[in-house]
Amino acid sequence: MLLHQFFEDTVARWPQKVALVCDGKRYTYADLAQWTERLGVALQANGVQKGDRVVLFLENGVEAVVSIYATLKIGAVIMPVNPQTKTEKLQYLLNDARPRCLIGHKQLERVFLSALATADSVVACIVVGGVPETTAAHGVTMLDFAAAAATPQHSRRSHHRRQSSPNREAHPSPPAHW
Repeated sequence: MLLHQFFEDTVARWPQKVALVCDGKRYTYADLAQWTERLGVALQANGVQKGDRVVLFLENGVEAVVSIYATLKIGAVIMPVNPQTKTEKLQYLLNDARPRCLIGHKQLERVFLSALATADSVVACIVVGGVPETTAAHGVTMLDFAAAAATPQHSRRSHHRRQSSPNREAHPSPPAHW
């Protein structure tokens, strides 16, 4: 069984159990599964196919978890890159590994936008925290992570309710910083 299949099995068995606690917020397996499914669809819609590499230029957090499982679910290969990596090293990695997509945090945009200038294999860049104002990234499609991963029922409010709350939202919102 592959890693993403273990995740899907756990979602099926315990959808309402807390899967992740991040920044004081609790996320269930069902929450993560919804966002994972949507991000996987967005990756495929933007040219990522089975066997393609997806660079994860992310800090640890909900976005990293969702990105890992979405990438694996569609049969692509995750390529985690330390968010402290400098532009020149990221350029080298992008040109050597030839990924189809980069998922990165907005606060790292200076590094990844510069690195994308020489990375002709990257066709899409999904940004956590909003698409950079400078979106002319050398022919790369720029997408907002919140739009790619959120289900239509989600609002942009932060999810604060605990699992045990009787008023728990049926479709919780993704974190506000997406």
